[in-house]
Amino acid sequence: MKEKDNTKKHPKLRKAGKIVLIVIAVLLALLILFSLVTFIIHRIKSGKEFEALKENGYYTPVSVGDRSLNVIKFGNENGKHRLVFLAGLGCADHSVAERRMTSKLEDDNLVVFPNRAGYSYSDDADDDMTIEFIVEDYRAALKAAGVEAPYVLVPHSISGLYSTYWVSKYPEEIEGIVFLDGTVPMEDDEELGEPDYTMGLGKGGITFLAKMGFSRYLLSSFTMPYIEPYSDNDQYLGDALNIKTWESRAFFSECEQTLENNRKTIDTIKKTDVPKIYVSAGYAFETIEDLLEDNKWSNRVYSDEPPLPTGLDELDEETEEMYRDFLEFAKEYRETTLAGYIEKLGNCELISLPGDHMIYSQKPDECAKIITDFLTELDN
Repeated sequence: MKEKDNTKKHPKLRKAGKIVLIVIAVLLALLILFSLVTFIIHRIKSGKEFEALKENGYYTPVSVGDRSLNVIKFGNENGKHRLVFLAGLGCADHSVAERRMTSKLEDDNLVVFPNRAGYSYSDDADDDMTIEFIVEDYRAALKAAGVEAPYVLVPHSISGLYSTYWVSKYPEEIEGIVFLDGTVPMEDDEELGEPDYTMGLGKGGITFLAKMGFSRYLLSSFTMPYIEPYSDNDQYLGDALNIKTWESRAFFSECEQTLENNRKTIDTIKKTDVPKIYVSAGYAFETIEDLLEDNKWSNRVYSDEPPLPTGLDELDEETEEMYRDFLEFAKEYRETTLAGYIEKLGNCELISLPGDHMIYSQKPDECAKIITDFLTELDN
């Protein structure tokens, strides 16, 4: 028996169905229009940003085979030392953010910011971002840029791993190393983790959306805003470098390789006579007063709501206990994990400078003095 079409008896149902289809079609059209407008605006802004970066000296690519890497240079080409600053994970704006520190070093030295694949207008790479690939890229880029060894490496964060591998494998190329709160290779690498910035979309999905311009809507969530004495132009240039980096497969591959690169560092680390200093920031706090002083910086930069306490009279029992627990953890970290790493490096001095992980932004003058004193010791 033929089934009856009940919708013929219920015209309201047919009408409701049409309305649903119309709503879906309108929403889809709006989404397409929004995406198109976002893409067009992104392309226009990207063009202007690229020109600004070139005008300010932040785009000077060199060839490394079939790709180019952006090697930014400031300072004295004939200076005493060749200081090579290496970015932390995702810190594509380091050549801008670290200038408040490096400007004090540029009269007497050549300051170089080589950018690994995918970072800061360096070409993307199809290769996995293994530690071997990254270090060989750095070496090739510096050579192509006419920056001759030996180098004084100044790595921040994850680049501490890359510099450890570099000096272990090619100690003759390294005059010295200044680790700025560098990542310490960990035997228990589960604590290190594999950061995932793809938000579950995978490398292909997130890079596609970034190329469409959607990354601009998330910029403030993933970057640290610049505050005085940084200028609006500094912020503009730094944002431009970060936005471009999110379009690269290489950056997200580097995130995936974190654990493997950590293990490779542990396997290859060798004690060398190359002079080194490790500037500890994030785990250098020894007193509650240190933490409260640091909160002043956090309140300025991150606009915490409610603001973090900055005086002893503002501490409640729970917060004070939390701070004391952190201080105990930091002390244990310094005395075990960090001390063990420094011993393995050989000829390395620990310097405590309590503060934000981006210590070069928070305390640029202090960092510059530490580096200057280190260079003086090298000269002597």
